[in-house]
Amino acid sequence: MKYYVSIISEGTISQESADGTYTLYHFNSNGNTMALSDIDGTVTDRYAYDSFGELTLQQGDTVNPFLFDGRDGIMTDGNGLLYMRARYYNPEIKRFMNEDTYEGQIGNPLTLNLYAYVGNNPLIRIDPTGHCWICDEDTLKKIDEKVKSFCNWLGCKEFGQAIIDTYPIEQSVEVPIMAAPKVIEEAPAAWTATKQAAGKAWGKVKGWFSEGAGDLSTLRSEGKPYENHITVQKTDTVRNLPTTGKPNSSVDFYDENGTLTQRRYYDENGRATEDIDYEHSNGDNSHEFPHRHTWDWSSGTSKRSK
Repeated sequence: MKYYVSIISEGTISQESADGTYTLYHFNSNGNTMALSDIDGTVTDRYAYDSFGELTLQQGDTVNPFLFDGRDGIMTDGNGLLYMRARYYNPEIKRFMNEDTYEGQIGNPLTLNLYAYVGNNPLIRIDPTGHCWICDEDTLKKIDEKVKSFCNWLGCKEFGQAIIDTYPIEQSVEVPIMAAPKVIEEAPAAWTATKQAAGKAWGKVKGWFSEGAGDLSTLRSEGKPYENHITVQKTDTVRNLPTTGKPNSSVDFYDENGTLTQRRYYDENGRATEDIDYEHSNGDNSHEFPHRHTWDWSSGTSKRSK
């Protein structure tokens, strides 16, 4: 078992093994983990990446999921995919695995490719949310307010203050990182509060970048997925989406070739309420795509509009 120490203002800073061994993280300017060291400053592991995050060098055998953009909490799975909170990123193909739910900015064509990673310019951009590498001033202001609120709720403010109290900041700008192991020992209440809150943290974080995330009718009218959203692919045994599902959820249905054919919304009772059809066969060519269908349950059974 390992504990990972992360402070909002600093990012990931260290890990602690069950035997009490501390390992410290060292990053480049983009937040990529370049090295790990022990508490005495001896380098134990080194890493290198290509510009899009594919690992090109790994020296050392420390178990470490925080590699490319690891400072910001991005975790690399055993299959090489990077979990960027909203979706998975594949550094080998230099693309996200599924499309962004944010549709981009019409005035910036690079944002309209919903699979592209940071506008194909990872040398100067990062995307730790999986949503957005460009934010206007209003969005940044909103994020800043949310971060302040979230930080106080999480307890990281108290933990950060404990670092300052334990090691005066004027000693060195490196002190907060080097001090973390001692702070954990000398300020256990702050550290415990941080760990307990971390398990619930991302439920709050999900709404940082969403306007009206809780307004399901608005999301549905705009054709956007709900926060509670999954994808299903057509197989020999799964030919259609069910008429009932998880309450207040949405589901995307893909055909055997990976083409999105339908998005279905479920109401608070888990009943299908509306479909958006993106593609299907119609012999008379009378349908335009995408188009919508609503569901009627007034008779006690489901009936889809034509």
